[in-house]
Amino acid sequence: MHHMYRMLQRGIALAVIFASPAFAQNGNTVGVVRDDGGTQPGYWLFAPLAANTNTYLMDQQGRVVNQWTSSFRPGNSVYLTPDGGLIRTMDPGVGSIIGGGGAGGVIERRSWTGALEWSFSHITDSYRLHHDVELLPNGNLLCIAWESKSAAEAVAAGRVAGTFGAALWPDKIIEVQPTGSSGGTIVWEWHAWDHLVQFQSPDYPNYGNPSRNPRRIDVNHRTGNASDWMHCNGVDYNAELDQIMITSRSFSEIWIIDHDTTTEEAAGPAGDLLYRWGNPEAYGRGSAADRQFFGQHDAKWIKPGVPGYPGVTVFNNGNGRPGTPYSSIDELMPPILRDGTYGIDLDEPFGPAMFSWSYVAPVPSDFYSSFISGAERQRNGNTLICSGAKGNVFEIDVDGVEVWRYIIPLDEKGSMTQGDIPSSDGGGPGGSGSNKTFRAERYELDFEGFVGKDLTPGATIELYPRDPCPADLNADGKVDGADAGLLLASWGEPGVGDLNEDGVCDGADIGLMLAAWGVCDKP
Repeated sequence: MHHMYRMLQRGIALAVIFASPAFAQNGNTVGVVRDDGGTQPGYWLFAPLAANTNTYLMDQQGRVVNQWTSSFRPGNSVYLTPDGGLIRTMDPGVGSIIGGGGAGGVIERRSWTGALEWSFSHITDSYRLHHDVELLPNGNLLCIAWESKSAAEAVAAGRVAGTFGAALWPDKIIEVQPTGSSGGTIVWEWHAWDHLVQFQSPDYPNYGNPSRNPRRIDVNHRTGNASDWMHCNGVDYNAELDQIMITSRSFSEIWIIDHDTTTEEAAGPAGDLLYRWGNPEAYGRGSAADRQFFGQHDAKWIKPGVPGYPGVTVFNNGNGRPGTPYSSIDELMPPILRDGTYGIDLDEPFGPAMFSWSYVAPVPSDFYSSFISGAERQRNGNTLICSGAKGNVFEIDVDGVEVWRYIIPLDEKGSMTQGDIPSSDGGGPGGSGSNKTFRAERYELDFEGFVGKDLTPGATIELYPRDPCPADLNADGKVDGADAGLLLASWGEPGVGDLNEDGVCDGADIGLMLAAWGVCDKP
């Protein structure tokens, strides 16, 4: 049973939804393990991080609708384009000394049929794309990239010596206009390095108390040995406001900046943070007890016409949350003013004081993904959630009741067989599974990119035991035309229809299927 509680914290109403834990409703161990109906109709997209280099478009029954193949693992996000193509970030594995979680460097655009249409590389020893991109209405791409600052440059900016690695990697946002079949023009950029404040010494630039400069970034916040100082892992765009939202995992904050500027203006005060939220200690207007985000991912504006608009949803990983760590999906309503700016009171942090809605599990630690992951509000009020570390994608309804769950059936060996269980790295409740994935993206049935496309579903990714009826490819208890369709979908290639296991689906397999037609049907 689920329960909804109304809690008051700091005078702000907080709706926290506790939902019943997931279970294998149908006896499956991978693939679709629950389907109660009531999901947002549509298809969903994901690219596994560890298992292979494919990207999959899936239906709600866990069948592959389309598949794209690449030579490299993602780095990390994937999206569909308005014409039904694929934008895929990639990690080439070489080309830079800058590296870490979410490392990328290359972006590809492929057609619906998989043809490579365009690629863009932004990777040297001085900079490197990572984690996420955002497709803009004009066809350009917003991209997150690290840029390297030497130890001397960091100290000259007021960073305390010895509190970082050999170099410091602040983040930048670039807008890339694709050109030709490869390459692109950077038509706009924003650099976090242009918006610093330091309270180390008046001998260095940008001297000031961070608490008196809440729209600037304290160069000495989060000191340590990591070069990846900010670890921004998500970027989102709001066309109505012409604003960009950035998710900084290391600062445990979301940042909003103005896109309605020139590159030159973005380097000055006009490029300072319009808004930040999640950890007021980062700018001296709170303590550790005031922190609300814990290594979060995937901050997204809720779209017009979707319940919760114009708020923001965030996958709050909970890594470092006091007590037993757990993840939550949190929604907040930034206090935007009529002119598109965000007010802040003297000596107070940016509002709101608390979330407007949250989802957690009844036993909170049952839902915990210490890294990656994402969530997005759906048009019917449901929320699609990707618990990325364990490769679980599930959907909850408006009351927080789970209505659907899919466990990604891919490990380091490839497709898993029903009955297998994804392995874990042994890192405890927040450790990663062999089937981890960065995020899952939902596309509704009326998505413009589906117009004119063949959306006939094929086989599932997971394999099914072939005993006692190997020809029952979809495991529905009978051998019929649906199974023949799955076999034909893999014609000339290896696949689930390779009944004689000779490495190819062909006429011999058709013969075996016809021999089983109606013979081993379940009563």
